Amino acid sequence: MERKSAAKSAISVLYEDVNDIDIYIEDTALGYKKVYKEILRRIFKDEYKIEQVFPLGGSDKVIKECEKYQKIDDGRHKVFIIDGDFYLLNNNLNDRISEEHKNNLKGLFVLPRYCIENFFIEESLLVDIANEEDANDDKDEILRNLNFEEWMESNVSLVDLFIIYSIVMVYLSTEQTIGYKVTDMCKDNTGVICELKNQNRITDLTNKLLGVLSQGELDYEIQKRKEIINGSNTKLLKFVSGKDYLLPLVKSRIRSKHKFQPDNISFKNRLSQRCDVSELNNIKNFVFKSI
Repeated sequence: MERKSAAKSAISVLYEDVNDIDIYIEDTALGYKKVYKEILRRIFKDEYKIEQVFPLGGSDKVIKECEKYQKIDDGRHKVFIIDGDFYLLNNNLNDRISEEHKNNLKGLFVLPRYCIENFFIEESLLVDIANEEDANDDKDEILRNLNFEEWMESNVSLVDLFIIYSIVMVYLSTEQTIGYKVTDMCKDNTGVICELKNQNRITDLTNKLLGVLSQGELDYEIQKRKEIINGSNTKLLKFVSGKDYLLPLVKSRIRSKHKFQPDNISFKNRLSQRCDVSELNNIKNFVFKSI
């Protein structure tokens, strides 16, 4: 696996003539290179020419690649992007970084939301694309049926589940978290989770955590994360996985009322071309030039 990862990162050398900056990301699935190129071209505009980005597969591999280039003298501008993931709630990114670089790891940018898909959950953007797909219903009807604020409120208890997921990742790392399908937590196709199923999931994982933590210790872990979340006015869109939970739910909601059948790759590509990237502009401050 290490050899494969090294080969992936070495590919960047082949693009030095057409890339002004080397950008490394986690996601290796089909379509993500284009999604990131669309977003990053909009952020950097004319500052850098971006013809390719380099998926490495997982945050640990991106972090390791970032560490490798701290002292390599190739003169290239670089940035290394990882998902906010459970790092946002666990504050444990340093656990992944070697002692040598913990206090000074240049070029590593952590997304300020769970993953890149979290930036795609915008009411006007979703309505526009649904309107393009549906040949019968007009935009106002789609807007009413989506009822975005109600949809958000109906799913906000997922934040409580992700608090438990984040604790599970620390203390029961082999236990399934986001791999548990969000569709198994719904009772119909309206894109809203079943509160009972969500609570049962929380209770089941809580009982497992109480096998390794005392009630007081678990309460403390939950409270720490609630304090982090209380500082955010978009908690659902920041701390719950857009890829595995929010985007499937909102697609299901639109599909339940309208003709809406874009495949996942083209849908994400269209979203990446139009989503608000202002929250990601700070990435410019994380670009570094290899010494």
